[in-house]
Amino acid sequence: MTADLTCARRLALGVALGLGLMAAGTGAASAQTAECDALKTKFEAFANQIKQAQSLAKSKAGPDKACGLFRQLQATQASLVPMLEKDGAWCHVPDQTLQGVKAQAEPIGKAKDNACTAAVKFKQLEQQARKQQEQRGPGLMGGGDSVVGGPVKMPQGAL
Repeated sequence: MTADLTCARRLALGVALGLGLMAAGTGAASAQTAECDALKTKFEAFANQIKQAQSLAKSKAGPDKACGLFRQLQATQASLVPMLEKDGAWCHVPDQTLQGVKAQAEPIGKAKDNACTAAVKFKQLEQQARKQQEQRGPGLMGGGDSVVGGPVKMPQGAL
């Protein structure tokens, strides 16, 4: 997961650079076009998802959340590339922004694979622990074992 966060930090740096260049390059001539607005919106969503990926370690999110986020990030990146190829020149987006977004496909894919593999293993371990708990039954004070001989009854009413 630490390697994923390092990748996420590098991705964020690339996105921040691209977003800055894109904002600088999308002057008044392209502000009126729907294509450029859509491209800007998609790029901002991509940048926000990178920030969320960076904050996963701080929020101590589970592997399910990380897997979902990286899947969403990969889908956003995959849809952003064709938009940049089609409308990037019209919207005055520098070529290096497109190259940077394309280069991020592999690290994002690896991070997604790692997060989703961890999520699957985590679920398997949870199920295994649940089965073991069911097989053992309640613990020492919960009854059902040879020490207490049955369930412990809690007193009824006020104590």
